[in-house]
Amino acid sequence: LPLTQDASEDAERYHVRRMLAGIAEGPEEIVTNDTLPMSVNLDLMGSVSFTKGCYMGQELTARTRYRGAVRRRLFPVVLCPPGTEMPQGPFAEELASSNPVFADTEVTAEGTGWQSAVKVIAHRGNAALCQLRCTEALNEGDAVLAATLPTVKAEGYEAFVSIPPYVRPTEQ
Repeated sequence: LPLTQDASEDAERYHVRRMLAGIAEGPEEIVTNDTLPMSVNLDLMGSVSFTKGCYMGQELTARTRYRGAVRRRLFPVVLCPPGTEMPQGPFAEELASSNPVFADTEVTAEGTGWQSAVKVIAHRGNAALCQLRCTEALNEGDAVLAATLPTVKAEGYEAFVSIPPYVRPTEQ
């Protein structure tokens, strides 16, 4: 999208697009000493090496992956008025940024294999990054793609959860 004359509007559009793409950013969303790289999908984006030598947190990161214990993943969620269909296509910022609703809305997940608690990591308007917890491991892209996504509930809204566009099948 072309830049506008209003830098704050451009920044808002950037953040909405980033959230709809499922990308966390900065220490407010990726909390130092509290967030595993896999829980914000850094491994699925190719930002974590499981073959490289030593780096801070490597042992915990590798142990979590190889023991099959990645159960929290980041997903984009959009809340819309009832009866609204989520627009198709890579970005839906017109609808996603229309009304700020996440600040006062309790969000829960329902579905076989998913825990009900939803952690809203960040939000802008109707778009948010939400951390969902699965009872089965979601170690690789294949597992995330094969998972039946939960129904996300928010009082008074239709909620749409999607798999981030960077999630790909695991290469053999």
